[in-house]
Amino acid sequence: MLVTGPAAKADEQMMCLIAGASLQATVWAHERSVTIVVVAFTPTPPKPSGMMVFFDSQLIAMDPMTAVQPVAFVYRVATEHGERVLRVMVPGISPGVLCVRQVVVTQP
Repeated sequence: MLVTGPAAKADEQMMCLIAGASLQATVWAHERSVTIVVVAFTPTPPKPSGMMVFFDSQLIAMDPMTAVQPVAFVYRVATEHGERVLRVMVPGISPGVLCVRQVVVTQP
């Protein structure tokens, strides 16, 4: 995944982001719907982070991140066939840190 903005690699499987940072990947939709799974948490519970998930330009979810251990967030998205951009980002005003362990896209 492409990383933009202020971020740090915590280990080989985890990237931590702060306000304005994002992870982005191009995916190919073969089916009319996809399932997006984001496994994430915050190491800063007193200042919880926000998490926004986009599929192309469509905002799929905007969730507060209060989990202090990795939790799976599952989103189902209707789409057209073809190349799409998946982006997970931290809102620009978010005070905390978002650590992303895994992002998975599945199709029926």
